[in-house]
Amino acid sequence: MRSAAGDPRLAVADQLAAVARAVTAARLLAPAGVPPAQAAAARARAASELGRRWTPEERSGVYNGALNIYAALGDADAAYAAARAELAVAREKYYVKADLASLAEELGRAGEALQWHAEAYAESEGAATRFQWGQEYASALLRLAPGDDSRIRAVTLAVLGELAGPDRIYRRARLRLERLGAELQAWNSAAGGRHAAVLEALRARMREICAGVPEAEPAHASCMAFLAPAA
Repeated sequence: MRSAAGDPRLAVADQLAAVARAVTAARLLAPAGVPPAQAAAARARAASELGRRWTPEERSGVYNGALNIYAALGDADAAYAAARAELAVAREKYYVKADLASLAEELGRAGEALQWHAEAYAESEGAATRFQWGQEYASALLRLAPGDDSRIRAVTLAVLGELAGPDRIYRRARLRLERLGAELQAWNSAAGGRHAAVLEALRARMREICAGVPEAEPAHASCMAFLAPAA
């Protein structure tokens, strides 16, 4: 990994991935963890590459590589600072805001995490992308604000609305829908069924969406299974 990290035949994003893997290996294999000199060199490399000018396509890989280095170092603060700086140059800022949401949650800043999720969802583009970012927002609300029924209801209704249209409950969207349904059921169960009214509203909205999916299509079964009562 150290050799690959400096191999000019590799793209810089791949070199940064090698730096991150070397840090991870050192943390797992060395009794004392990552040697200070290696950690410092990894930080310096991440900062150096982030400070250079890149095409938008190159920048995306470099930015992700730098965040992977900070993750390997266990430094969420540095990753958060890098993501905040990235907002100034990012072409699709909602990707970066999703990172900021995850990092803020990791740092224990729940309100800030939810604000970043809200902004990322609002700015996301494309049906599949909007459902993905929306599902992440709704799931974060269940974790970080489980008592806010009105917000959870409003946001999740909006997110489910992203599935109203042809060819939208497939592949990743289907899996994310299943995950969201399981999380909502667990949320209600943990509260002794006190959120049943919210689940009923969501179930009703999903049935409206299901009506537009032909019964012969596999997506119809996935649609109908959302929040279906236990047999």
